[in-house]
Amino acid sequence: MKVLSDAGVNYIRIRLWVDPYNAAGQSYGGGIDDEATVLQIAKDAKKYGMKVLIGLHYSDFWADPATQIIPKQWKGLSDEDLNTEVYLYTKKLVNDFKQAGVTIDMAQLGNEITKGMLGVRMGNGDINVWKNEPYDTKLTNLLKSASQAFRESSKDTQLAVHIETPNMYNYDLIMNSLKTHCMDYDVLASSYYPFWGWGGNNPDNIANIEKMAKDKYGKKFVIAETGWPFTLQNSDGTPNNISYDPGHYQVGPQGQVDEMSAMYKAILSNDNGLGAFYWEPAWIPVKAGWDNWQYNKLMGDVAGTGWASITSRGYYPDSKIMYEGKSASGGTS
Repeated sequence: MKVLSDAGVNYIRIRLWVDPYNAAGQSYGGGIDDEATVLQIAKDAKKYGMKVLIGLHYSDFWADPATQIIPKQWKGLSDEDLNTEVYLYTKKLVNDFKQAGVTIDMAQLGNEITKGMLGVRMGNGDINVWKNEPYDTKLTNLLKSASQAFRESSKDTQLAVHIETPNMYNYDLIMNSLKTHCMDYDVLASSYYPFWGWGGNNPDNIANIEKMAKDKYGKKFVIAETGWPFTLQNSDGTPNNISYDPGHYQVGPQGQVDEMSAMYKAILSNDNGLGAFYWEPAWIPVKAGWDNWQYNKLMGDVAGTGWASITSRGYYPDSKIMYEGKSASGGTS
């Protein structure tokens, strides 16, 4: 935290999972971000004067557009009971942080929920989940339950809805659904990775979406995730996020600076732009190099240093478990 603070970082984003453990009490890995861990990280950040964004995944492990798995203890609940559980869980979290003297400056209600959350999805994932009944009502009711818990106990916390792959039509569709269903939030949060596809992930598109969020919906805007590769070389014995030159910016530290400079220029082009969070700035192999892949794999399973340990099997898809299809560390650090 001192390194970040000394470098001028003023805001930290911390992911939170509901119950990232298997039946034997073994963690799923990925940093073991349960409430106790997240609270300690938040305390450390506050000690160095940083603000805190808590990213509630509302899942026991990673949530993303393709993977929005309902927490184990919430499976089988009716829609009404699930809404209640989301409210009670969120309310407890807020009160626990308040009791510990930690202010949650911003809360992200779900993680990359472009195609649904908490198991509410159409087929294998479809943006139209936000305009077709009963899905859109189910989704917005879940979000409203989370929002209500914050508004009752932490009125100054800014509430963000996080979606990904910047696309004007998709973002407008989702925000229109939120407005129609009277969802109370403050900030549109977006992931932004230019190396995944320049068509949507470019500065002009970000500026236009940000303007739409302000002019049409009266919302602030933040980049919740961004990144650019510092190398195409392998360092941990698992696949990199990308292994080709994506163009537009050079691969390397200067390219990272250029990507972020262009992004910040776009964010600051409108007065509702708040800033950006880099992902994942601290995720590196335990020991770099192909020769150490066995050690890194072991540490992923034993110490939770990788994306997902073998103990997440049964809850998390095998295709995403460390060394079985997913890179062990963040490839954009």
